[in-house]
Amino acid sequence: FFFFVLVSRFLCMPTFRSLLRLPSRMLRGGGGGHHPEPSGPQPPNGFFLNEKPLAPGEHRTHFEWERIYFWGMLAGFGCAIVGYATKKDTSPHSHGRVWATESSSAQQKE
Repeated sequence: FFFFVLVSRFLCMPTFRSLLRLPSRMLRGGGGGHHPEPSGPQPPNGFFLNEKPLAPGEHRTHFEWERIYFWGMLAGFGCAIVGYATKKDTSPHSHGRVWATESSSAQQKE
């Protein structure tokens, strides 16, 4: 129910309604003057992802987001591993064992 309330409020926002009324020329990218790349499958050229191997001594240029993505994913996986390794034991078997030892020690004291 809460999701539908949020969606209905979002759809009623004035900025969203104004986006719906944009002229079709603006939604398409407008203007013209350039011809888009041909879409569809490209013929195979024998290389992985159609990228030719680099010449000897040539280095690949990285995009700006690649370093942030790499270190962010590495940190995320590291946090997940540490969190999983240090999480509290919540299995019913462990709780049953603790309860059984407590009850047996209580019976032995009596």
